[in-house]
Amino acid sequence: MRYDVQGLTMEQLKDRVTPNKVAGKTDMRGVPKPLYDTQVYPIGGTAAPLTFFTNAAAAGRFITNMDQAGQLPNPEFFIVEYIAMDILGIAPGNVANLADVHSVLFGLTPSVAGAPYALLRHNSQEWGPWPVSQMHATGGPVGFSTRAGVEYANPGVPGSGGIWIGGALTLQPLKAFSLNIEWAAAAPVTAALQLRVSMWGTHYYQIT
Repeated sequence: MRYDVQGLTMEQLKDRVTPNKVAGKTDMRGVPKPLYDTQVYPIGGTAAPLTFFTNAAAAGRFITNMDQAGQLPNPEFFIVEYIAMDILGIAPGNVANLADVHSVLFGLTPSVAGAPYALLRHNSQEWGPWPVSQMHATGGPVGFSTRAGVEYANPGVPGSGGIWIGGALTLQPLKAFSLNIEWAAAAPVTAALQLRVSMWGTHYYQIT
């Protein structure tokens, strides 16, 4: 993990931890984080698109961290750096699980109509489409095992990223957004899977 080290004065450090309200203006604070949402890819697959960021806080933080479905509250903003996807519900030790991951990322095998893609909509504009295989995971067990057992494992390879946006997209408050993943045909999986899409970037919210 790498990050810049900056030499700061006492005054600068105090400014970083003290909200500064300016009369007649709304001051914002930026926090690095993901916006994430989870949808279910069903047994047997689906040709219908899955639409993400449609859940609200009532769904619970295990499913989403959105406060409102499909939009940011006013006056919040979010600058998107990259988009990732985790495939949840895959247990280790079964070779069929590898085929399930392949079905989600590349669609029906052998392919009859091409591979799935992701498309982001924000404020009536479209971003993408991108191949779903480009949506890398945020992490996962990486290591060595034998048929007899696991020898060692680490919690994923950090920094692999996903669909790179690089700050070119800023989500505005009270403007609808969603992300669709679409498959050309139903690609069977052996169990229902939860797909968690994360948009990583900087979340700006009002200082109170």
